Amino acid sequence: MTKRTCSVPGCDRPHLARDFCSPHWQRWKKTGDPGPTQIRQQDTRCSVEGCDRPHYGHGYCNAHWRRWRRSGDPGTAEVRANREACTVEGCQDPHAAQGYCSSHYVRWRRTGSAGGAFSYRRRNPAARDGQGRKQCRACDAWLSEDSFHKNSSQTDGLSPRCIECHYAAAVARRYGVEPTWYAETLERQGGGCAICGAPPNGRRLHVDHDHSHCAADRGCPACVRGLLCSPCNTGIGMLGESAERLAAASAYLRAWL
Repeated sequence: MTKRTCSVPGCDRPHLARDFCSPHWQRWKKTGDPGPTQIRQQDTRCSVEGCDRPHYGHGYCNAHWRRWRRSGDPGTAEVRANREACTVEGCQDPHAAQGYCSSHYVRWRRTGSAGGAFSYRRRNPAARDGQGRKQCRACDAWLSEDSFHKNSSQTDGLSPRCIECHYAAAVARRYGVEPTWYAETLERQGGGCAICGAPPNGRRLHVDHDHSHCAADRGCPACVRGLLCSPCNTGIGMLGESAERLAAASAYLRAWL
């Protein structure tokens, strides 16, 4: 079977529609005339002197076309390269923003510090060390697999963040504090309840905040006060968070000692 070609004299491109090849057919659809044989080749270079990038639109490469769209002037051939390496020592990933690669930029946005280079490729959540431990993408600690929530959407079936970092992020979202707030507050309180000093003992301490400032189910950095165990948190809540009632209750108990 003979392969059909474009009907425009001198054009040997394969037929697409209306006896024309694809470029001539597109031109015919727009103007009603397929025009001459010559069609601009897709490998035409940018018209800016000294630029060897391929043509994208209006005679310019992609970079100069965008510059022309923004300012009306494509400028010189020099265009800032976006492939510099991350500024974190030991990280070879390409620059994304603020001098960091994508992963370090996210960490910097989340914690205020980019930290050190990652010890494994973050895009490989199934990586394990010699002891079969998984590395948390938030704190970088190598932990046993039972330190992570199950997550069927991940390739290894586990959440990329450990349970502690997951909880810290939930606290940060709910109360508008930094993700490091829970750990720093717990350390500042000596590792226990701010009132009685009882350690968590397998159960996390409650975030105490001023309910008169924000609703019961949310808070803000201005109203969070500290971390309390469940009995202490319930106790001040049942007494209406009133310093006077708490003092009266204390005096009542002392009278019967």
